[in-house]
Amino acid sequence: MAFPNPVNTLHIRPEFSTGSARSFRISLATSLSLDMSIPTPPMIHLKATSGSFPFQEKYIFPPGPGFPPIILGVQIHPIHGQLSTRRALPTNGYFGPIRAGTGNMVSSVALGANHAQIWTANGQIFILDTESPFGTYINDERLDGRPRALKTGDVVRLGIQLKRSQTTPAHVTEEQLLPIIARVILTGIPGAYA
Repeated sequence: MAFPNPVNTLHIRPEFSTGSARSFRISLATSLSLDMSIPTPPMIHLKATSGSFPFQEKYIFPPGPGFPPIILGVQIHPIHGQLSTRRALPTNGYFGPIRAGTGNMVSSVALGANHAQIWTANGQIFILDTESPFGTYINDERLDGRPRALKTGDVVRLGIQLKRSQTTPAHVTEEQLLPIIARVILTGIPGAYA
């Protein structure tokens, strides 16, 4: 007596959704089916919008409870200056200098060194202003010292558009007076879509 071979073809078909996991349906022959979900870790994608100090897009994986939050701020450390180990990367919260029209490297003066913090908790990504001099805003609403949950489509602004005055040093460029303004895209967070 011969038994039929139940595994004569292996089919793997991705099933994408806007939820917190990507699903794959694996079908073996026609009689056996197995569903697997691969969790996507929480991630915040920050993309510069019009009127922002230019910066490289960010893809940050905020930590969960029990770990220090990610700092959003300038690359230059407030105490150690250029000699610090801070380095702006696409995967961290530091915003680096750019080459201005003058050829000099410049940073936004509207952004504080430790301007804000982000982290994950209870299936959400939160942001908190750390008493920065020019504030943190979500959709043009200033944060009031309490954490705020983010959602896809939010616009985060770190700082304000500064105005040139008689006391502004001549070497400060117009770009340096711009805040960081970014559109938020979240992945790995169920229900975080606007």
